Amino acid sequence: MTDIKQNEFQLVLQGEKHDIDAKILAETIQNFDTIVREINQELKPEFPISLRVKTFEEGSFEVLFALLADPTVNSSLFSALTKDNLNIAGTIISTFADLLSIKEFLAGRKPKSIENTSDNQTKIENSKGDIKIVNHKSGDLILNNPVINVTINNTFNTLKKETEIKGLEFVSDLNTSKIEIPKDKFDELITTDLLNTYSQTTEIQQKRTMPKIDVPLSIFKIVFDEKYKWQFLDNQGQKISATIKDKDFFERVRKRELYFTNGDVLIADLEIEQEYNEIAKAYENKSYTIVDIKDVRHQPTQLRIDA
Repeated sequence: MTDIKQNEFQLVLQGEKHDIDAKILAETIQNFDTIVREINQELKPEFPISLRVKTFEEGSFEVLFALLADPTVNSSLFSALTKDNLNIAGTIISTFADLLSIKEFLAGRKPKSIENTSDNQTKIENSKGDIKIVNHKSGDLILNNPVINVTINNTFNTLKKETEIKGLEFVSDLNTSKIEIPKDKFDELITTDLLNTYSQTTEIQQKRTMPKIDVPLSIFKIVFDEKYKWQFLDNQGQKISATIKDKDFFERVRKRELYFTNGDVLIADLEIEQEYNEIAKAYENKSYTIVDIKDVRHQPTQLRIDA
């Protein structure tokens, strides 16, 4: 078993073989990435993280994941491995483990009762009358976030297709006991009773605006007219076009108080317009608006560009 650090967790697909169908592995990793990003967006959107796959071990098929962040952001998760930074990664991983644990506890059925306590906990009673106490945020995510719920369903639906897989383990440094789900329980986690609760009581929001704080944007194309979009590379390496609504920024440009060129990095607050994709069961980014530019970080060699 690989030594697991606080910013890591391990997925073990139990069985006799130590290989797996590439498509099933790819879909599973994509689903885990979706869940991690959704948790990240709900808990700490100002700390954008990415899910990285590390090493593989023989035996039951083991995949080691690590949560890392863009080193160009001063407040980034692992620009320094401080206690506070590790705690953020640990919170995301612990929440992920909670979601699987609650899903298993409910066994695909709607909860009999839900009670939020005064100490920021959620008391869940399942259809059998058993009680589980969880962190309030974890309870809210599994009961009210259709993207996470559908993605977990899709994960187990994918894994059950692989005949050699006998079960799933989720192991992390923070778990006092590993989560172990045998294959004969997969169908319980896939059943749609809990998901039907959303369609009956909560309409999935087709469009939403997600704020992101202190995002590093590397300048790719500069446009000085406020009506047109600039182009950037974001902290995931994706090219985006964004409208800048920060009027103070353009006023400083006009006064020649700011200078920059391609490759400089803007530290900015973003608003991302998203639409729900029914096929992918996830939100897609459709447009970007920069509402506030906090800082401009220059390249070592600088040419001044006048507006």
